[in-house]
Amino acid sequence: MLTSSVLCLALTIYHEARGEPTIGQQAVVEVVLNRSNKRDKSICEVVYEPKQFSWSSTKGVPKPNRDWDFSVDLARSYLAGEKKTSITNGAQYFHTNSIPLNCKAKNVKRIGNHVFYNIGK
Repeated sequence: MLTSSVLCLALTIYHEARGEPTIGQQAVVEVVLNRSNKRDKSICEVVYEPKQFSWSSTKGVPKPNRDWDFSVDLARSYLAGEKKTSITNGAQYFHTNSIPLNCKAKNVKRIGNHVFYNIGK
């Protein structure tokens, strides 16, 4: 059985980064956790904030497959505190490389097909 936090995080990994290398999937996890910590919101609150993750209003739990199982395992390991990486420089945002980068972006890191960053002031 999946807790709501594991489910929300695993769904985000799966729908946003399942075709990315492991480090890219870990980077997506970090963004969600960074937002959760900075905004003092639960993982599910962050994931289901309006217009934050494109999949959240249209896609649900996939049928069991290797990518889904990996997403669940990765989410569980982060939430259990087994993984503590810092590969995104504290990024709270990401999008595909095909979208132009906001001119206020800082701490930019490109991983796979995504760019991870924060918004400067």
